[in-house]
Amino acid sequence: ADISVGGWSIRRVSMFNRNADNYPSTDEAVMLQRFASDTTKKSSAVWLNRNGLRFYRYYQPIYMQEMCTTCHGKTEQMDPTVVERLQQLYPNDRAVGMSAGDLRGMFVVTAEWPAGEDQARKIVSGSSN
Repeated sequence: ADISVGGWSIRRVSMFNRNADNYPSTDEAVMLQRFASDTTKKSSAVWLNRNGLRFYRYYQPIYMQEMCTTCHGKTEQMDPTVVERLQQLYPNDRAVGMSAGDLRGMFVVTAEWPAGEDQARKIVSGSSN
């Protein structure tokens, strides 16, 4: 949230979302499919032109680690108190049933250009606050 300013946006999206706001756009869903079909791909970036504005978009996949299965694993293998709490907090939860190595989702960084250039320089120099 601290970096999502000055023409920048950083999101985490997934087809298997816990929060409905994190559902991917059509473009993001296509990129998720690419990462799912090629697990050797570590990232991807594109330049977009929309409504007269230019954007740089960077995608980085999030793959499940063993520790992630504590909250995102197969419910029959999870701690019952965790399963109960997740059901209370997220009745429409789609973020369970996964295994280590599965594509959990991805980070999406979007920078409007040139409006985001100043923020980019701050991030690179370590003074984004």
